[in-house]
Amino acid sequence: MLENKLMNGSGAMRNALGICSATALFATGVAYGQASFFGGPALGGTPAVLEQASGTIASTTTGSHVWTHSTGSDSWIGTNVAVGDHGRLVLSQFQGLHGSTRLFHAEDANPPTPIWENNATYMTMSTRVDAAERADILATLCFSQDSASAARVPVLALYSSASSTPLWKYPFPFTVTMPNSGVHVSANGETIVAWVFDYGTLSTAVAVFGRHSNTPRSFTNLSTSGLPIAVELSAEGSSLYVASAIKTMVLDVAQGAIAYESYNTQTLSLGHAISSDGSVFARGLSNRTVAAYRKVGATYVPWFTYALDTDASCQSLAISEDGSTMACGYNYGYPYLQVRTVVLDITAGTPNVVLDESVIGGGTWINTISDLALSASGDTLAVGLTGDQDGIAPEVLVYAKDPTASTWGRIYQYDLPGSVNDVDLSADGTRIAVASKAVHM
Repeated sequence: MLENKLMNGSGAMRNALGICSATALFATGVAYGQASFFGGPALGGTPAVLEQASGTIASTTTGSHVWTHSTGSDSWIGTNVAVGDHGRLVLSQFQGLHGSTRLFHAEDANPPTPIWENNATYMTMSTRVDAAERADILATLCFSQDSASAARVPVLALYSSASSTPLWKYPFPFTVTMPNSGVHVSANGETIVAWVFDYGTLSTAVAVFGRHSNTPRSFTNLSTSGLPIAVELSAEGSSLYVASAIKTMVLDVAQGAIAYESYNTQTLSLGHAISSDGSVFARGLSNRTVAAYRKVGATYVPWFTYALDTDASCQSLAISEDGSTMACGYNYGYPYLQVRTVVLDITAGTPNVVLDESVIGGGTWINTISDLALSASGDTLAVGLTGDQDGIAPEVLVYAKDPTASTWGRIYQYDLPGSVNDVDLSADGTRIAVASKAVHM
């Protein structure tokens, strides 16, 4: 996916502590069988994909499970997943001792057989993945450690589906200890951006590449005044949004220069998004408000704010590629069981709420929205939850706009055995990939 949100030093592909995980694929449009599940009864986790049927959406069972890839003796954790090449490919990278990168066909048997697998020499940590939505270009970023005594080096690798051997690799020119990093690929696969927070300089190093060379087009040390909270690449690859607790910045990717920089006057939440062309960005604030800004001339100016009617924190944000829709995922405070999904139509001068749904879990476990993703046309939304103790809150929720009535509703849900770490959605909204644990976070 094109989004990295940080919590405790990890990204939207959060590194959840646990024993094992898996990967799974779903399709919306046919009945979803209860026999499909992720991982084993006590271990394992998942990524997953969904195919949506055309025509009117009428129920919450218009989905089908395609496949699940579960952990075995290698005991990896499913923390990241990306859907690429028109929904044809599913990529995930598993960290740890002899961690591996695995690529799958979306249309495969259950369980799937990897197209290829690339295993680490010794250790990989802080694994990140992304894939071009409309090209056979796949990227990974991890902290690579070649031996027990070796230092960890951030290494970017670019792949295609043709081979497990990278098209090229790029090691960052410094070593790291903490997992503050991310990788992003533009929708057409022509621009690749990788970033790593450098504790040596207390800045965020941003390297920009074209698909054909591992020589950076630009290498910029952004003075973020601390760890990034969120980093997002516009789908066209023109603008990189970077937010820390102190600053909000937009980098002109082509020029490798700062196009916008401001000091934050309010505390930011974890929800952030940027539009496809980089002309609009939105960020969650601590006072249950989402603030959107749009570019006027050479700078960004306030556009609108959306304030929730009750206190909650905006955990996730997304803006559709066509600029029509914004999705907001909120987490509530004590007893930490309620989450709320709000979808805004932003085509008019004043944003219009077209979906507002809360899910309230039960028991003592914390239920939160961990990630969400919008289709390019803004008519399908996938939401991943950590889930609850009583099984009331499904870990996977899918909402869609009825093409006939132009109304939104929930069309699909699924209970996983564990918490969702990462969600990705194909540009056309037909396939959803989910990376999850087999137990609650």
